[in-house]
Amino acid sequence: MELKLEGVVPHYSKNKYYLFGNSHYGRYKPKIGLDKNYPRHVSEAWRDLWERFPGPYDAILVKSDYKAYYFFKGNKYVRYQVGKGIYKSDYPYNIANHWRGLTNQLAPPYDAVFYRPIKGKYYFFKGDQYSRYTPGDGPDDGYPKSINKEWRDLWERFPGPYDAVCAHITDPKITYFFKGGSYVRYKHGTGLDDAVANGKWAYPQSTDYRWKGAWTLKQYSAFTLGEFLPAGPTFSIRTLQNSHLALVPSGQFRLKLLATTNNTHLPGVTRQYCIEGMTAGSVQDFELHSGADKLLEFKARHAPLPSQQTPFTFAMGSCLNDAENKIDSVPTIEAMLQDQPEFMLWNGDTSYYIGDGSTGEGTVKDNDMKDQRRMFLRMFTTRHQPSVVKAVHNIPAISTWDDHDFGFNNSNKDNMSNSEIKLATEVFKTCWPNNYNNLTNYNSIEHSFRYGATEVFCPDTRTHRSPSRKVILGKIQAELLIAKMQKSNAALKILVLSSQLIPKKTEGEGFYNCAKKERKKLLEQLADESISGRVLILSGDVHYSELSFYDEGNGRPKIIELTSSPTLKKNRSFSSPHSSAEKQRVWGAKGNTYALLHVTYVRNKPVVAMHIKDEFGNTAEIHASSGGRGAGWGQAAARWTDDNRITEIL
Repeated sequence: MELKLEGVVPHYSKNKYYLFGNSHYGRYKPKIGLDKNYPRHVSEAWRDLWERFPGPYDAILVKSDYKAYYFFKGNKYVRYQVGKGIYKSDYPYNIANHWRGLTNQLAPPYDAVFYRPIKGKYYFFKGDQYSRYTPGDGPDDGYPKSINKEWRDLWERFPGPYDAVCAHITDPKITYFFKGGSYVRYKHGTGLDDAVANGKWAYPQSTDYRWKGAWTLKQYSAFTLGEFLPAGPTFSIRTLQNSHLALVPSGQFRLKLLATTNNTHLPGVTRQYCIEGMTAGSVQDFELHSGADKLLEFKARHAPLPSQQTPFTFAMGSCLNDAENKIDSVPTIEAMLQDQPEFMLWNGDTSYYIGDGSTGEGTVKDNDMKDQRRMFLRMFTTRHQPSVVKAVHNIPAISTWDDHDFGFNNSNKDNMSNSEIKLATEVFKTCWPNNYNNLTNYNSIEHSFRYGATEVFCPDTRTHRSPSRKVILGKIQAELLIAKMQKSNAALKILVLSSQLIPKKTEGEGFYNCAKKERKKLLEQLADESISGRVLILSGDVHYSELSFYDEGNGRPKIIELTSSPTLKKNRSFSSPHSSAEKQRVWGAKGNTYALLHVTYVRNKPVVAMHIKDEFGNTAEIHASSGGRGAGWGQAAARWTDDNRITEIL
């Protein structure tokens, strides 16, 4: 269900906008987002308006002196005085009786109306036509006119009818046109904004994404397929109101509510559900309904039984740096979608704050991610990036926990208080439908799930991270992790870490540099005979990609580590793999990438084919200076065979 705005009008102080939709409204500040305690129901603040003239409204117009607003519905309207209420007791009025001659030119209802200050005129839009009206005088001669003929490129590249139109609050030459979940910026005298991004027109763009918090006005938002429980697959959804949700078809399929989360100063509720009744390994099409409204269609996948050695493909990536949120498409995610993996592991740094990239709270601009409300807006802004929306609507999304996911760069227990971490934890749990319901009381965002004969473990690499104490997981969590892996009978155990474990980097983040003793103990325990099967480590964070190994000199490692980073780096530059890791490296690659892994089972042992793919969906080229076992290879691809060898994929 797309965002449908009934009106976008400038705030009378001329430095904010009012956004109306779905019986609610929000007050929006450019570059910051929706103000605190919004959205609110129209009846809460617009005195008597909803009672005497209930919405939804066709169009909303600010008066030319910015001291009043006109609300239009059908053939009637009311005039609302700022700070006073409805102008006269006998409103609503017929439009035909009070807007002289307008209805003779263009009959109501109207799609959108706006005041253009540079001309001092009102513009009324309906279908493919519009009329121009002079306040205090009446409609201008020669109207209605064709939008296509008079507004250059607009109808051709962004055809109406439009939901809302609004003048820019500081640049009177710019007008915004909104339709569904998209909008364009039109510059008078020039035409539709012709800036390009990724080889495409920059406009239209997603209103959900570029107008931070606009998505809160929707009946629902941020639908995300989640990880797998024994009872069935999961998903989460945020709704503006706590209404009953129903699954179609029903019968054998049932919705079980797992968790409900509310966030401070941000109306709405996020709920996590499990779909019960699906056969293991099956795929089913569903519709999700709220009352009489169909919210969306989606396809759910249930995991194979733990006893089933079912082949599967999954993707992994980290570092989606969309901090300025001006990117209409993330090529790596679009390429990954074409691969149609069974699930996607989002390995940390899934939303970046707006800052200069350095460490410290003072670098965070506009208070972005400094409090829970802004952190939530930042995280869900990324969630409404168009490529991300397609991904989490179609592919189960499982995420691990890293610094940009709850604060400024390199956030940790040394520079964030326990109360700040607690609030950030709530945000993260709201954003990702991981299985947190069986957590211990050890206050970590750790979780695991089973997919056939493979088990995936996602510990928390941030909540307890402390450079001063030289820990990343922390003693208790590390012990719990090893105990769970020892108990598991999975043939393949995948350990998801946002920081690299095997490479011996001596700078930046990573276990070797930050937590050597913890690293040594973890590797020894992962390699000993108490853990059955093999261990594949997946990591991110470093802005390059590589394959590393850990063994005791026999050339057949029981543990390997695949690093995939970044999915998208803000400045589009490419970091080089770290030279200090040569002894552990099979190969290294650079650039915007994602990992695609295919798991099969041969003689009851897992075989893993691994590709680092670029933003075109091709296997990435290996960095020229890469050493290690795969120094002669041309592409970042390898197969981990059933006899523990790492071989090239030709």
